Amino acid sequence: MDNLLLFETTHFYAIQARDYRVPGYVIIYSKSECDSLAGFDAGQGAELMQCLVLAERIVQQLLTPERIYILKFGEALPRIHFHVVPRTARIGLAFEQQSSNQPPYNGARLVDWLWQQHASLGYGDEELTDFIKQAREVAQQSGLGNTG
Repeated sequence: MDNLLLFETTHFYAIQARDYRVPGYVIIYSKSECDSLAGFDAGQGAELMQCLVLAERIVQQLLTPERIYILKFGEALPRIHFHVVPRTARIGLAFEQQSSNQPPYNGARLVDWLWQQHASLGYGDEELTDFIKQAREVAQQSGLGNTG
């Protein structure tokens, strides 16, 4: 799993998350050191929105999750980046069993739990590699940017 790149555009790139073993956990990074959305011009803002839409479309099409969370924090890495996090039935069930939470879930708590428990979900390299391959195909079909 050498290359995690799903697609890239002039100002952004999207990867399968390196630190979270969850297929479809996508992170979209700005190529610039900008730490605020207000620092983008209109073209960059439009391009970012296209990237977010494409990432969500990829995750929805390939995984059909029950919910997709899109998050921006900028604590550990101030440069603009977004987490696109799928809540699949598998993740929701594990969250219920390990945390005693029931639907409707608090998305922030679920993502925090996922950060701590992602390895226990048992996703293997093959599942991650398959997601990356398929995501690149969907991205290429979209015509937005380049794929890895």
